Amino acid sequence: MSPETGGFLRNMVLSQRPARILELGSSCGVSTLYFAEALRTLGRGVVVATERDALKITRLCDHVRTAGLDAYVDMREGDVFETVVELDGTFDMVFIDVWADAYLKLFRQIERLLRPGSVVLADNMYTAEDAVRPYKHYLDNDPRFSTTTLDFESGVEFTVVVS
Repeated sequence: MSPETGGFLRNMVLSQRPARILELGSSCGVSTLYFAEALRTLGRGVVVATERDALKITRLCDHVRTAGLDAYVDMREGDVFETVVELDGTFDMVFIDVWADAYLKLFRQIERLLRPGSVVLADNMYTAEDAVRPYKHYLDNDPRFSTTTLDFESGVEFTVVVS
């Protein structure tokens, strides 16, 4: 993730002031750190970070601990599709960065966790254009969502839940 994309994520948190962020596919935690650091600046909130790969989780936890951001990260290990089934309540912000061909299936599974005004950011709109096409098509053709692709290095889909 570029510093520009990370700065955008941080500013989104600072401007939207989310109480709960859901990060689907945390990898080693670069985006997690941007989210959690912004929450620390605000003095509240949590990132529910999901990751399947045990080695990546170890690195993520080390990075979070080193940065002193433990209080702002709730780490969930396991298959993301199983993890989201166990979640309840609503999320103010979601960041999707899993296998691109799974975006639509995963989004449909988390729709119940969104509220009007929730922001959904999805990475890799340019780098995985063919794989994300069904996801993009779904958003573009549903009046419940307002969406646009932001021109960051990999393309970030910026979606607002309208209703």
